[in-house]
Amino acid sequence: MRISNKLNNNRGASISVALLFFLVCAVIGSVVLTAGMAAAGRYSKLVESDKRYYCVNSAVGLLTDIIENEHPSVSLKCTSTTYTLTKIKDGVRTVLQNTEDKSFDIDGALPSSPTVFDDLAKTLYVGSGSITESIWNNGVTPETDFVKKFNINVSSGGAEKTELTAAVELRADKNGNLTVTVSSGGDSDVYSVVMTFQADANAVYNTTDRKTVTDTGVYYESDEVTIYTLEESTTTETTQKTVTMSFKRTDVK
Repeated sequence: MRISNKLNNNRGASISVALLFFLVCAVIGSVVLTAGMAAAGRYSKLVESDKRYYCVNSAVGLLTDIIENEHPSVSLKCTSTTYTLTKIKDGVRTVLQNTEDKSFDIDGALPSSPTVFDDLAKTLYVGSGSITESIWNNGVTPETDFVKKFNINVSSGGAEKTELTAAVELRADKNGNLTVTVSSGGDSDVYSVVMTFQADANAVYNTTDRKTVTDTGVYYESDEVTIYTLEESTTTETTQKTVTMSFKRTDVK
């Protein structure tokens, strides 16, 4: 009878069920926690990726606005001096000598703190040496591409503001056409945008000063009694050439 009662006794069964339930809950909780941590890691990476994306695109918008509205210019000056010696005899004018001398220079001082585009204009139309007639007529043909690298700092909005950096490489060919690469930087998951701009240069010439000085003298031919006149004329003319560059975005990828 005692053995039968022990076999039919249910005391303690509820503790076993509770332990089993607790174990199941612990396993489920562990799985949920692991999944949550993984999702949080992916979310963190997504947020960081979004920050890089918006940082780069903010820099792209800023650069596009600056480049398309920036019109760098450089002014050159040509001073031409023409000397003419003319013989006047019996009303007939005969040019005995006619020479022209030209000198070239930069008209005005270049900016003491030039922008990237001031540097570009100077590189293409002035170069690093003295101004020559070829430079006056055609500008400079650089042997290598014009390359500038710099960073743009972008502040993100929100309660916790963070400052991000976009790396910029500006490369111009000998015609001034630009390729601008903007990237988020870093060693991995780099987000970048490449833009191309077509350059157009417009030159305007303006004669700012022209002066002629004439001097005459009366002379006698040595072998005959004939009077003739020698007229010396010196004309100085100053011409300003202003080259203005403009850019238009043609592609972005």
